[in-house]
Amino acid sequence: MTKTQIALMLIKKIKDEGLFPAKWVGCDSFFGSDHAFLDEIARDFYYFAGIRSNTHVWLKRPKIGLPPYKGRGHRPKKARPLTKSIHVSEIAKDPSLPWKSVNVGEGAKGPILADIVRLRVIECRDGLPEEERWLFMRRCADGTIRYTLSNAPEDIPMEEMIRVARMRWPIEQSFQEGKSHLGMDCYEIRSYPGWHRHMTLVFLAQLFLLEVRFMFTSKKKKRFLHFLKPNYCSQQP
Repeated sequence: MTKTQIALMLIKKIKDEGLFPAKWVGCDSFFGSDHAFLDEIARDFYYFAGIRSNTHVWLKRPKIGLPPYKGRGHRPKKARPLTKSIHVSEIAKDPSLPWKSVNVGEGAKGPILADIVRLRVIECRDGLPEEERWLFMRRCADGTIRYTLSNAPEDIPMEEMIRVARMRWPIEQSFQEGKSHLGMDCYEIRSYPGWHRHMTLVFLAQLFLLEVRFMFTSKKKKRFLHFLKPNYCSQQP
Protein backbone atom coordinates (compact mmCIF):
# COMPACT_ATOMS: atom_id res chain seq x y z
CA MET A 1 0.00 0.00 0.00
CA THR A 2 1.13 3.56 -0.66
CA LYS A 3 1.40 6.19 2.07
CA THR A 4 -1.82 7.86 0.94
CA GLN A 5 -3.67 4.54 0.88
CA ILE A 6 -2.48 3.75 4.41
CA ALA A 7 -3.51 7.23 5.57
CA LEU A 8 -7.00 6.87 4.09
CA MET A 9 -7.38 3.44 5.69
CA LEU A 10 -6.43 4.80 9.13
CA ILE A 11 -8.69 7.84 8.80
CA LYS A 12 -11.62 5.63 7.76
CA LYS A 13 -10.98 3.30 10.70
CA ILE A 14 -10.98 6.20 13.17
CA LYS A 15 -14.14 7.63 11.62
CA ASP A 16 -15.97 4.29 11.74
CA GLU A 17 -15.02 3.71 15.38
CA GLY A 18 -16.57 7.04 16.35
CA LEU A 19 -14.22 7.49 19.32
CA PHE A 20 -12.61 10.69 18.05
CA PRO A 21 -15.16 12.86 16.23
CA ALA A 22 -13.43 15.28 13.89
CA LYS A 23 -14.29 17.96 11.36
CA TRP A 24 -10.82 18.67 9.94
CA VAL A 25 -7.95 16.66 8.48
CA GLY A 26 -4.59 18.38 8.16
CA CYS A 27 -1.71 17.15 6.02
CA ASP A 28 1.59 18.27 4.53
CA SER A 29 2.36 18.98 0.88
CA PHE A 30 3.09 15.32 0.09
CA PHE A 31 -0.54 14.42 0.73
CA GLY A 32 -1.79 17.82 -0.40
CA SER A 33 -0.41 17.15 -3.88
CA ASP A 34 -2.47 13.97 -4.24
CA HIS A 35 -5.80 15.03 -5.73
CA ALA A 36 -7.37 11.60 -5.26
CA PHE A 37 -6.47 11.68 -1.57
CA LEU A 38 -8.02 15.13 -1.09
CA ASP A 39 -11.19 14.15 -2.95
CA GLU A 40 -11.61 11.15 -0.68
CA ILE A 41 -11.04 13.23 2.45
CA ALA A 42 -13.57 15.82 1.24
CA ARG A 43 -16.36 13.23 1.42
CA ASP A 44 -16.44 13.47 5.22
CA PHE A 45 -14.11 16.25 6.36
CA TYR A 46 -12.72 19.68 5.66
CA TYR A 47 -9.08 19.37 4.69
CA PHE A 48 -6.29 21.82 5.51
CA ALA A 49 -3.67 20.58 3.08
CA GLY A 50 -0.19 21.95 2.59
CA ILE A 51 0.75 22.57 -1.04
CA ARG A 52 3.98 23.39 -2.84
CA SER A 53 4.88 26.94 -3.80
CA ASN A 54 4.65 26.11 -7.52
CA THR A 55 1.04 24.92 -7.30
CA HIS A 56 -1.05 26.50 -10.07
CA VAL A 57 -4.35 28.31 -9.37
CA TRP A 58 -6.48 31.08 -10.84
CA LEU A 59 -7.67 34.14 -8.96
CA LYS A 60 -10.78 34.23 -11.16
CA ARG A 61 -12.47 31.40 -13.00
CA PRO A 62 -11.04 31.43 -16.53
CA LYS A 63 -13.08 31.20 -19.70
CA ILE A 64 -12.68 27.98 -21.66
CA GLY A 65 -12.36 28.07 -25.42
CA LEU A 66 -10.16 27.43 -28.44
CA PRO A 67 -6.94 29.43 -28.31
CA PRO A 68 -6.33 31.75 -31.29
CA TYR A 69 -4.54 30.26 -34.27
CA LYS A 70 -0.96 31.53 -34.52
CA GLY A 71 -0.53 30.78 -38.20
CA ARG A 72 1.74 27.78 -37.76
CA GLY A 73 1.03 24.08 -37.38
CA HIS A 74 -2.41 22.61 -36.86
CA ARG A 75 -5.31 24.77 -35.82
CA PRO A 76 -6.33 24.30 -32.16
CA LYS A 77 -9.09 21.75 -31.72
CA LYS A 78 -9.07 21.29 -27.94
CA ALA A 79 -10.68 23.83 -25.63
CA ARG A 80 -8.36 25.26 -22.99
CA PRO A 81 -8.39 28.04 -20.39
CA LEU A 82 -7.90 31.34 -22.21
CA THR A 83 -5.98 32.85 -19.29
CA LYS A 84 -2.90 31.30 -17.72
CA SER A 85 -2.87 29.99 -14.19
CA ILE A 86 -0.25 31.30 -11.77
CA HIS A 87 1.88 29.89 -8.97
CA VAL A 88 0.67 30.51 -5.43
CA SER A 89 4.11 31.99 -4.74
CA GLU A 90 3.33 34.73 -7.28
CA ILE A 91 0.12 35.57 -5.42
CA ALA A 92 2.10 35.98 -2.19
CA LYS A 93 4.18 38.74 -3.82
CA ASP A 94 1.14 40.99 -4.27
CA PRO A 95 1.78 44.06 -2.05
CA SER A 96 -1.96 44.71 -1.70
CA LEU A 97 -2.65 41.48 0.22
CA PRO A 98 -4.16 42.20 3.68
CA TRP A 99 -1.65 40.27 5.81
CA LYS A 100 -2.61 40.00 9.47
CA SER A 101 -0.22 39.28 12.34
CA VAL A 102 -1.49 36.56 14.71
CA ASN A 103 -0.21 34.33 17.50
CA VAL A 104 0.09 30.83 16.02
CA GLY A 105 1.55 29.07 19.04
CA GLU A 106 3.33 29.24 22.39
CA GLY A 107 7.01 28.48 22.01
CA ALA A 108 9.74 27.96 24.57
CA LYS A 109 10.65 31.66 24.29
CA GLY A 110 7.12 33.02 24.20
CA PRO A 111 4.40 33.52 21.57
CA ILE A 112 5.13 32.51 17.98
CA LEU A 113 3.93 35.27 15.67
CA ALA A 114 3.26 34.96 11.96
CA ASP A 115 1.50 36.90 9.23
CA ILE A 116 -1.49 35.17 7.66
CA VAL A 117 -3.85 35.89 4.79
CA ARG A 118 -6.49 33.91 2.93
CA LEU A 119 -8.31 34.33 -0.37
CA ARG A 120 -10.56 32.35 -2.67
CA VAL A 121 -8.88 30.76 -5.68
CA ILE A 122 -9.80 28.36 -8.46
CA GLU A 123 -7.95 25.07 -8.18
CA CYS A 124 -6.01 23.92 -11.26
CA ARG A 125 -5.88 20.24 -12.12
CA ASP A 126 -4.25 18.95 -15.28
CA GLY A 127 -4.36 22.47 -16.68
CA LEU A 128 -8.12 22.85 -16.23
CA PRO A 129 -10.10 24.81 -13.62
CA GLU A 130 -11.79 22.85 -10.86
CA GLU A 131 -13.58 23.89 -7.66
CA GLU A 132 -13.12 27.13 -5.75
CA ARG A 133 -10.98 26.68 -2.65
CA TRP A 134 -9.47 28.68 0.18
CA LEU A 135 -5.79 29.52 -0.22
CA PHE A 136 -4.37 30.13 3.26
CA MET A 137 -0.85 31.59 3.42
CA ARG A 138 1.32 31.90 6.50
CA ARG A 139 4.49 34.01 6.47
CA CYS A 140 6.91 33.10 9.24
CA ALA A 141 9.35 35.40 11.01
CA ASP A 142 12.24 34.26 8.78
CA GLY A 143 10.28 35.23 5.64
CA THR A 144 9.38 31.73 4.51
CA ILE A 145 5.78 31.23 3.42
CA ARG A 146 3.66 28.11 3.86
CA TYR A 147 0.79 27.55 1.49
CA THR A 148 -2.35 25.63 2.37
CA LEU A 149 -5.43 24.71 0.35
CA SER A 150 -8.79 24.01 1.99
CA ASN A 151 -12.23 22.86 0.86
CA ALA A 152 -13.89 24.64 3.79
CA PRO A 153 -17.03 26.60 2.84
CA GLU A 154 -16.76 30.19 1.71
CA ASP A 155 -18.49 31.54 4.83
CA ILE A 156 -16.21 29.84 7.35
CA PRO A 157 -14.84 32.38 9.87
CA MET A 158 -11.20 33.38 9.66
CA GLU A 159 -10.79 32.54 13.35
CA GLU A 160 -11.69 28.91 12.67
CA MET A 161 -9.01 28.57 10.00
CA ILE A 162 -6.46 30.22 12.27
CA ARG A 163 -7.36 27.70 15.00
CA VAL A 164 -6.76 24.83 12.57
CA ALA A 165 -3.47 26.36 11.43
CA ARG A 166 -2.35 26.53 15.07
CA MET A 167 -2.92 22.82 15.58
CA ARG A 168 0.00 21.82 13.38
CA TRP A 169 2.61 23.35 15.69
CA PRO A 170 1.85 21.19 18.77
CA ILE A 171 1.73 18.09 16.56
CA GLU A 172 5.16 18.87 15.11
CA GLN A 173 6.41 19.72 18.60
CA SER A 174 5.27 16.38 19.99
CA PHE A 175 7.20 14.52 17.28
CA GLN A 176 10.29 16.64 17.88
CA GLU A 177 10.20 16.00 21.63
CA GLY A 178 9.55 12.29 21.10
CA LYS A 179 12.57 11.96 18.81
CA SER A 180 14.86 14.23 20.84
CA HIS A 181 14.18 12.88 24.33
CA LEU A 182 12.27 9.58 24.18
CA GLY A 183 13.88 7.59 21.36
CA MET A 184 10.89 7.67 19.02
CA ASP A 185 13.16 7.29 16.00
CA CYS A 186 15.76 5.03 17.67
CA TYR A 187 14.77 1.49 16.76
CA GLU A 188 16.17 -1.41 14.75
CA ILE A 189 13.07 -3.48 14.13
CA ARG A 190 12.16 -5.77 11.24
CA SER A 191 8.50 -6.42 12.04
CA TYR A 192 5.43 -4.23 12.41
CA PRO A 193 4.45 -5.71 15.83
CA GLY A 194 7.89 -4.82 17.20
CA TRP A 195 7.67 -1.28 15.82
CA HIS A 196 4.14 -0.93 17.19
CA ARG A 197 5.28 -1.93 20.69
CA HIS A 198 8.18 0.51 20.56
CA MET A 199 5.93 3.40 19.51
CA THR A 200 3.31 2.50 22.11
CA LEU A 201 5.90 2.72 24.89
CA VAL A 202 7.11 6.07 23.53
CA PHE A 203 3.54 7.42 23.48
CA LEU A 204 2.90 6.25 27.04
CA ALA A 205 6.12 7.88 28.24
CA GLN A 206 5.23 11.09 26.44
CA LEU A 207 1.76 11.10 27.97
CA PHE A 208 3.27 10.64 31.44
CA LEU A 209 5.68 13.55 30.88
CA LEU A 210 2.79 15.71 29.67
CA GLU A 211 0.99 15.01 32.93
CA VAL A 212 4.12 16.02 34.84
CA ARG A 213 4.39 19.19 32.77
CA PHE A 214 0.86 20.15 33.75
CA MET A 215 1.76 19.80 37.41
CA PHE A 216 4.53 22.41 37.17
CA THR A 217 3.66 24.67 34.26
CA SER A 218 2.37 28.23 34.58
CA LYS A 219 -1.27 29.17 34.18
CA LYS A 220 -0.46 31.01 30.93
CA LYS A 221 0.95 27.90 29.30
CA LYS A 222 -1.87 25.79 30.69
CA ARG A 223 -4.33 27.83 28.64
CA PHE A 224 -2.36 26.94 25.51
CA LEU A 225 -1.72 23.30 26.42
CA HIS A 226 -5.20 22.40 27.71
CA PHE A 227 -6.35 20.92 24.39
CA LEU A 228 -3.35 18.54 24.33
CA LYS A 229 -4.35 16.86 27.57
CA PRO A 230 -6.74 13.91 27.09
CA ASN A 231 -9.79 14.17 29.33
CA TYR A 232 -9.39 10.62 30.54
CA CYS A 233 -5.77 10.92 31.79
CA SER A 234 -6.49 11.76 35.42
CA GLN A 235 -9.41 9.34 35.53
CA GLN A 236 -7.37 6.21 34.85
CA PRO A 237 -6.24 4.09 37.83
